[in-house]
Amino acid sequence: MNSFKLFPSELPEIDKNDIIWTFNVTAEKLVTVNNIEANYPFIWTSGIYDIEVTHNTVSILSIEYDYNLENGLLTLSYMPESDGPTMTFIPK
Repeated sequence: MNSFKLFPSELPEIDKNDIIWTFNVTAEKLVTVNNIEANYPFIWTSGIYDIEVTHNTVSILSIEYDYNLENGLLTLSYMPESDGPTMTFIPK
């Protein structure tokens, strides 16, 4: 992950490898490693999560995120029109 946008007063600064999400669509699992969760616990803690992927959404912990793949970047968003989070990922 290289960015996290939300409405809080202080947005997190994320450097390469601070947060790593590995999607296994076949196994329907997401493995997260959050090396900065002590500072930003609201950006998913490290762990293994069940996911469900459809043609335009990814469900994680029953939250349905819209996703977009463009120019080699994956973007997940949840209700951005209501200041929900938007996360952008770069490939390894």
